[in-house]
Amino acid sequence: MERQSVRRVAPLPHVEPPAVTYCSAQETEARRMQDALEQYEDDVKALHARGIELLQSNQFAKELPAFEDNVKVLADIMVDITNTDIPYLWDFMS
Repeated sequence: MERQSVRRVAPLPHVEPPAVTYCSAQETEARRMQDALEQYEDDVKALHARGIELLQSNQFAKELPAFEDNVKVLADIMVDITNTDIPYLWDFMS
């Protein structure tokens, strides 16, 4: 009698790696991108804090009058990352 091939219905977890679906791969990629955006936001926060420190020095603020505008732009960038970029990332990846 000839042996017939046996088709497995379920994968063997100890032998085969779990299948990665497209959705879970997208979610993993989105989480990685969100972590990168949050790291960037932390860097911008540090720059903003340093800018505020420098602005509190009267001599520095008088020598560079446009520096205050640059510090305000850093604050706007932080708000945009939180309110716009991260939600857009998840909307785009879904």
